[in-house]
Amino acid sequence: GLLLLHLLLACACGWACASASAGGWLAGAAVAVGASATLGAFCAFNLQQLTHEISHNVLNTSYGLHALMFLSDLSFGVCGPGWHSYYLLLHNQHHQSAGSREDPDVSFQMYWSVIPRTLSTTRMGRVAWVTIFGLFTQIVVLTCHFIGVNRLNFLMQFKLPLAFLLASKLAFWCGSYYLFGMGSVLYLWLSSGFALGAFAHPYLGFWIIQHLAVPKNGHQPTVSYGGSEWWQYANS
Repeated sequence: GLLLLHLLLACACGWACASASAGGWLAGAAVAVGASATLGAFCAFNLQQLTHEISHNVLNTSYGLHALMFLSDLSFGVCGPGWHSYYLLLHNQHHQSAGSREDPDVSFQMYWSVIPRTLSTTRMGRVAWVTIFGLFTQIVVLTCHFIGVNRLNFLMQFKLPLAFLLASKLAFWCGSYYLFGMGSVLYLWLSSGFALGAFAHPYLGFWIIQHLAVPKNGHQPTVSYGGSEWWQYANS
């Protein structure tokens, strides 16, 4: 039901942008931005959470749930690490070796904890980095890997399934554009970005609480056991 609602909203935003074109694209874009910042972000965030829960019971998961995980991830496009592949191939390793060098999440945390120097000096710069990473996660990760800034061994270990997933995501977005127009792609892209905290969306609080990894806590990728209880309630 959640995935269906998400896709229907994408179609509606595509229609809104197309209908508003005669009176100006700005009105249609505003509808897509408003929808993606509210219901869209809610759908995207919880589809990611649902994929996480399914992955912990993968041995008893039906083909239908595997299909749900895959289709949900298609809607994220280049946002996020590729939830379907990550949760199926790497997430259990995270639980088995949390905080150690073998923990795949520690590699991802480098992008959260080590902000490019030119952006780290101001609050707006830090928000800009969170936004860039939220909207272009896979592009940032792949670029940094291939230029040697932060090499991820599992990218080569699982290169075929990851390449297939990325190609499928791009094909899904292209199909959405062809069938429903730019408004649908804008909605899906921004919804996924907002769900990851882009533009300092409130969902950013969840990722900071759950996945902040810094030297003083041994790169253990969670600070969710401390701090304000109200802040945790608001982001749980």
